[in-house]
Amino acid sequence: MSVFSTVARHLFCPERTSSSTIRRVLFSTTMLDPPSFSRTFPEHLPNTFQALTLTQSKTCATDHKILRFQLPTNVPNVSSLNVPTGIKIRQLISGQVLDKSYSPISNIDANGFMDVLVKQYPFQQGGGLGKHLYDMKVGDIVDIKLKPTKLFKGTPYVPNRWQHLVLVGNGTGVAPMYQLAQHILHDPQETTKITMISQHRSEVLMQQELDAMSAAFPERFRHHSLLSQPVVNEGHKDDGHGVGVGRLGLKHLMDPTILNSMKESTNANNHCIVCGTDQFLESICGNIVRIDVGGKKLKKQQGPLLGLLKEAGWSKEQVTKL
Repeated sequence: MSVFSTVARHLFCPERTSSSTIRRVLFSTTMLDPPSFSRTFPEHLPNTFQALTLTQSKTCATDHKILRFQLPTNVPNVSSLNVPTGIKIRQLISGQVLDKSYSPISNIDANGFMDVLVKQYPFQQGGGLGKHLYDMKVGDIVDIKLKPTKLFKGTPYVPNRWQHLVLVGNGTGVAPMYQLAQHILHDPQETTKITMISQHRSEVLMQQELDAMSAAFPERFRHHSLLSQPVVNEGHKDDGHGVGVGRLGLKHLMDPTILNSMKESTNANNHCIVCGTDQFLESICGNIVRIDVGGKKLKKQQGPLLGLLKEAGWSKEQVTKL
């Protein structure tokens, strides 16, 4: 099959009994989505954890910082990993090794560094690693491992793969969206139009950067952000542009003034990428699922398309869950 691989086929297996009769045993079939990451890794890049040094730290919103880490001396950039890039950060905290995946926001061509958006969570809410990163000082080191190239439906991103790309995220889920958008918009080969819709609590993350992209590429990039708990008397008005109030709903995913002249969601040249918390994914497109394929770990799968995107007329093939 073109879009699926099988772990096992439907197979009737003959099994002889003591009476020489044949009993048929039906084995189950597990259909796997195409791989989400490349199975190969660029030879010139380290594929193990590296101790990277923090060179800059700046606050970008309440409980959020952008951290800049220096790449190893033999790694000028991570462009060979394509967009969006992914990393895993590991740290020993209170006698326990904690690790978490992050998405850099810096351009993949950035010379000698990568920027990472992090959020500080209270330790009692499982935020030990996030708090540690938030509290890091310039000169501190942390273990970081590069992930293989991200794949969309089994293949890496290429210029003009889609005519219109809709990016939907909440909280720090905007990180891979921002990197992907800036890469596309600054590529002279690209004509792709991008709509970015994000849900936040009281502050829009990366707002200055998103506004700058809107100003630089008014015909190709539009972003619409929603605040579920805006600061009182801030004067936010949901006018279809900029910052609105409330939670992301079906009207936002179907509003042509938000979706940057997209003709219809069923167009095969349109694609939607979603990134956020499990609860957010459940509402927008259905969660990523994990299945047992006989190994030590459960295998992540995209799962069926559910939620608001299904209601809006999108298909499973048109949606990628990060």
